Amino acid sequence: MRLHIIRHADPEYYHDDLTALGKTQAQALAQHMAKLPLYRIVCSPKGRAQATARPTSEHTGIPIETLDWLCELDGLKSEHDSPLLPNPVVTWDLPGHVLRQVKAGEGEIGDTLPAFPQPRTAERFAELRTGCADLLRQLHIEMSPDGWTTDRRLLGYDIALFCHHGVGLALLSIITNIPIASLWRSFWLAPASITTILLEQTDMQHVNPRIICLSDTHHLPVTAQCGNTSGLLYNLR
Repeated sequence: MRLHIIRHADPEYYHDDLTALGKTQAQALAQHMAKLPLYRIVCSPKGRAQATARPTSEHTGIPIETLDWLCELDGLKSEHDSPLLPNPVVTWDLPGHVLRQVKAGEGEIGDTLPAFPQPRTAERFAELRTGCADLLRQLHIEMSPDGWTTDRRLLGYDIALFCHHGVGLALLSIITNIPIASLWRSFWLAPASITTILLEQTDMQHVNPRIICLSDTHHLPVTAQCGNTSGLLYNLR
């Protein structure tokens, strides 16, 4: 079983939609996704994510399930001391040396809270963790102190999660137990990219999430990849 975390295509943030380039990316993405054993499509309620998911739904005949907890974390902003950016910025755009100081504990995404004291942070992270656990529970996978477990043999189908940069990396943190600050500091999800997690069943009880590709854009035409830096703020000139 595989989960595909898909960042929305090239965004037009003001109207929460896609640019002309983004619409081209969404169509190319749909043609690729139609070749996979896709079983479900779940999506953030944001317009740019919905517009990215819609062509895949039309190509596959699979309806879009809108899940509010997949919405972007763009309300979480932090102060910083970098002269290169406006102040504040969304938390995952903090300078790398600031994110490096954030310590995670015991694998809980909420353990980053002392460094991120914005309103609703704890509530929003709890929504993410609960939503992710509920989705996996529907696949007969449970979160436990020992990791992810199951009581049956998993089926070999794929699920597409259409969402955003910040929340996509937060989902990786929850599923793989990699500290969220490390992911926000060191990884970038390109527009219309696919990050695939294999839910590797090691026996009839344990499931090991394994990242088998990260921010893949090979399904896009070359002209839809080059120079597409949405979500990157530093050293672009």
